[in-house]
Formats: sequence, structure tokens, C-alpha cells
Amino acid sequence: MIGYLSIFLVGVDVGRLILPTNPPAMRYIKSPQIALFVSLLICSILSISVFQISTKLVSLEVARRFANLPYILWVIAYNTTFLLGYLIVQLLFFNYNTPNADAVPYTLEAINRNGLSLFLLANVLTGLVNMTINTLEASNIKAMAVLSLYALVINAVVAGMRYKGWTVKL
Repeated sequence: MIGYLSIFLVGVDVGRLILPTNPPAMRYIKSPQIALFVSLLICSILSISVFQISTKLVSLEVARRFANLPYILWVIAYNTTFLLGYLIVQLLFFNYNTPNADAVPYTLEAINRNGLSLFLLANVLTGLVNMTINTLEASNIKAMAVLSLYALVINAVVAGMRYKGWTVKL
């Protein structure tokens, strides 16, 4: 329980770094995205380094069931590195220079609106795939085709829900 609480608290802290409740005035920070980039880069490098130290030098093993220190560090390293990657993609391919720009891509907005629907659909599709295909003996081409179709169906359904303006709230 303590390990998962730690992951939650680190997630909340990183979330406050990315989406602060009281963002600093734009006049003090010339480029908040660069400041965020540096912060995520430091978090990512530190968490990867400490994870490597705990697993290679101290010889601790990752245990998800116990949520031990290497598992916590792995989750933090994984998530901060991916957030850094998403930020790099945003900085390279999207131009959001104005403070009030809508910086959320369409598909992510669709997923955010209907997360529970997406979760349930993904579980049903996973069950259907597991009941109809022997996934352990599938060829690489067949596995990639199934995964691609799986991702396409989920994205199409959620994007369609977003397009129609449907939101499932519980």
C-alpha cells in the first residue's frame, strides 16, 4: 500500500508541475515549455539513474505485487520519460505560443472525455481477441495486424463519440 501511495503522490507532484493550479505570470518565465522540458528531463534522468542503481548495484528485483522501491522507481522513470517524449513531440510539431491555446490533440481530448467507455471497450476487445485467437502462437505479422486493428477500432469509436459530442458520465 505504501508503494502505490508513493506512486500516486509522485504522480500528483508531477501533475502539478505540468498543469499548475496557479501558473506563474508569463512575464517572469519567457518559455514555460522549456522550463517544463528541463524539469521533466531532470526528473527522468534522476529516476532512471536511481532505478539503475537499485537494480544493478544493489541487486534489488522489481516486484509489482509488493510495489517495492525498484518498481516505484521504474514507474516514475517510465512515466516521466514518456511525458518528456510527449512534450518533445508537442514542441517539435505543434505551435502553441499563445498562453490560452488548446494544446490537447483531438484523440487525447476524446479519450479524456470517455475514459471509462474506452477502458470497457478495450477490455471487451481484449476478451474477444483472447477467445478467438491463440495469441501465444500467432505470427509476428498476425499479431501486428490484430494490434493495429485493435488500436484502430478503439480510436475510431472514441473519436466518433467525441465527434458526436457524447460523453459517458458516472
